[in-house]
Amino acid sequence: RCFNVPGEDSVQIQVLLALLMQCLQATVEFSDDEATMPKANKEGEMTTDVHARAFGSAFYWTNYFWKDLLTRWPKVKAAEHERQIRAVIHNALVDALTCRNLPEWPVANLLVLNLAGNLLGSAGLQCKDSKIREIALDFLGQIASKLRADSKAVEEDAFWREL
Repeated sequence: RCFNVPGEDSVQIQVLLALLMQCLQATVEFSDDEATMPKANKEGEMTTDVHARAFGSAFYWTNYFWKDLLTRWPKVKAAEHERQIRAVIHNALVDALTCRNLPEWPVANLLVLNLAGNLLGSAGLQCKDSKIREIALDFLGQIASKLRADSKAVEEDAFWREL
């Protein structure tokens, strides 16, 4: 069930999330072709079509994963199934937050971003069910706490202050 992250001795994540992140990263494509390179428009700004094409599919599938999981959640009637879905979301969130700063898993940031976006929408804080809103707030709190801890660690690190 646990996948040892290459290059990190003490970091283990779920195999399912490692597979999901690997598949999402495989959808990102960059091209060295000059026809696809960004060009300046009339105002001198660079167009981001290349980035949209490169990351668009990863963003789409990440959003699809969270949206599908979160929309099924309120429809579950059995308490046991609800706990299982909550555990899957929680474990995926913890693993994505763990991998967020690792160079091997750049898509982890996209997973966290899309989960936060979906939790702020109708599948989370805007849901009619108060229980879902409460759990969405809990997940958003976990995300905010981890981001704040990372920010504080960077502020205290002498290496980053010298830059």
